[in-house]
Amino acid sequence: MSEINEINSKTNTDYIEEIYDFKGQWDVPSKCGLLIKMNNDAHIVIASELYDDNPGTSVNYWNCQIATIICQERSLDPLKLVFIEHTPDRGSKLENYRETFDKVIFQWDGEKFSDPDWEELTREQVDALLHG
Repeated sequence: MSEINEINSKTNTDYIEEIYDFKGQWDVPSKCGLLIKMNNDAHIVIASELYDDNPGTSVNYWNCQIATIICQERSLDPLKLVFIEHTPDRGSKLENYRETFDKVIFQWDGEKFSDPDWEELTREQVDALLHG
């Protein structure tokens, strides 16, 4: 079984198409799940938490840096970026372990993203963005 399939089955999600390695806080090796969908109007990036499979910094803590680096590395237009933080379901009855999607709205200074603000999305809204 591939690493992606293994992580998808462990985290119960279909929103990871690749494992993305990045340098987190203090250059600690970190990773997240990544799905990118580009269309004329938007460059949609879904960055998924990997929990125990991520040895370093979380997506939520490092979202500005991840968004900036992904735009640079993948030649995405920062002005078209729709960045979504995805927290997969952990299979627990506890509310803070349920699946969540949050669109992160950043400020763009021409070089990097800053000042994140979050807007909760439903799975249906995310599916509509990806397939609409």
